[in-house]
Amino acid sequence: MSSYPGRIICCGLDHDRQPLALYALTARSHASKARRLTIKKGALWVEPTDSALGGDPELLYYRCAFIDGDTIFIANGRHSEHLSESTSLEEALESESYEPDEPIYTPRIAAAFNLETMSYHFASLSRSSDGSTTRSYYHYDDLKAGFAHQIQTYSGTSEAISPFVGPPIEVTIPRTFIAQTLFDHLDPDLRIALAVIRPSGYEILHTIGG
Repeated sequence: MSSYPGRIICCGLDHDRQPLALYALTARSHASKARRLTIKKGALWVEPTDSALGGDPELLYYRCAFIDGDTIFIANGRHSEHLSESTSLEEALESESYEPDEPIYTPRIAAAFNLETMSYHFASLSRSSDGSTTRSYYHYDDLKAGFAHQIQTYSGTSEAISPFVGPPIEVTIPRTFIAQTLFDHLDPDLRIALAVIRPSGYEILHTIGG
């Protein structure tokens, strides 16, 4: 069975101690697979391909990453639009909850990477057993070259999905060909697109035909 992370956000330092972030899309359904990453007005967007059909546009298409001042913001939905309007992720997401995609109830995840202080925050809004929203926040400021932290929407497999819970996972950053190496690690049947985000811009990879 295939490991199915859903949508992925990473923040960390490459082996030269340069900051980078990552956003990746994996999917099972046709509607979710018929998406691509594009650059528009200096930001990274999830948009439909020409073959897109079905699904909920409110959940499928959004601005997923942008740089505002000295901060890189990343999110897996339209809650990204609130991130630069507040002084913290907690304040920015106080009116948000998990996605209403019953029965999975996909978590809303986000990150803010402050390039001045070289620290980053993650947020995850997931569904608790009573239907309320569990709000989890994580902060990292002791950053190590060649390492990042990763949060994602799902754990488990494509056949048995469960929302990702718990703190971000520490992962290793490849020394070279970062985007391609990380893209190649995603299951070929599920991967859609991946972008490495740096202060200087975006490097995007898609599946063939994406």
